Amino acid sequence: MDYGGGTQLAQRQWEYIRNPQSVNTLGEEDSTGASFLSASIPEELLFPPLKTATFLSPHGKAVVLPSNARSLTFFFGLSSMTGSYTVTGSLLSFVIDGVEYSHVANGHYVSLQGEEYYYEGVPDSYTSNVLSKVLMVLPYDDGIGFLRMDAS
Repeated sequence: MDYGGGTQLAQRQWEYIRNPQSVNTLGEEDSTGASFLSASIPEELLFPPLKTATFLSPHGKAVVLPSNARSLTFFFGLSSMTGSYTVTGSLLSFVIDGVEYSHVANGHYVSLQGEEYYYEGVPDSYTSNVLSKVLMVLPYDDGIGFLRMDAS
């Protein structure tokens, strides 16, 4: 919109007025910043002895979730957070026992009440196995695909 006497809006300006949270800057595509929501972790992807699943945080750190985690949101877009790139297929947020946790920085997830998420149910004898089987959720055909990265 022109500053003095303009009467027209560019598309990106109109989008900002309609929904300020979802606007892409010039040069970005609609898929930039996209995410995917999964209701729960599929049973076949859980680590059998502990019924857990390991995902990557947006900064590439491993995060272990129990089988009762719900409303998992994964990042699919292209982004740079303070100069370091966000990992496509990484875990943005999740809900456990009614509490929503969101990624804040360096693999840390915090609830709106300020409670930090830690998973403490992994015995030392299983730690390397759990952390070596990381799941990523990626766009695949017309849906999504779970990719298990087995480091062992």
